[in-house]
Amino acid sequence: MAKIWDDNFAALVFDKPSEQQWLIERFEMYKKDLEESWAYQRILKEGLEKGLEKGQREALRETLISFLHARYPMLVELAQEQIIGIAEIKRLQEILNTVFSLQTAGEIEEYLLSLHDDATKN
Repeated sequence: MAKIWDDNFAALVFDKPSEQQWLIERFEMYKKDLEESWAYQRILKEGLEKGLEKGQREALRETLISFLHARYPMLVELAQEQIIGIAEIKRLQEILNTVFSLQTAGEIEEYLLSLHDDATKN
């Protein structure tokens, strides 16, 4: 098992294609053992969680932009600018819920502009 870890750390320094090919072949030899290890499972789980979070963020942003594009196309660019730096899923969901609840383009525009004001206060 120690050999697998040596090979894993080798990936951090091997940058030539021939070295990388050798390393790929080594991984293939130990693939089953590696996949069953607790360390691999932990890395896999963390990767999946990050991927799911990224997907949720993208879905919330796309939902907001699609909604605005359909109803208030003049606000799409402003919304994109205001939400681009927001990474928290909970915050994006709050923004989406608020925009859905507002009645006019003016209200939505005012709210979107307030997002920038909120970000500069924090």
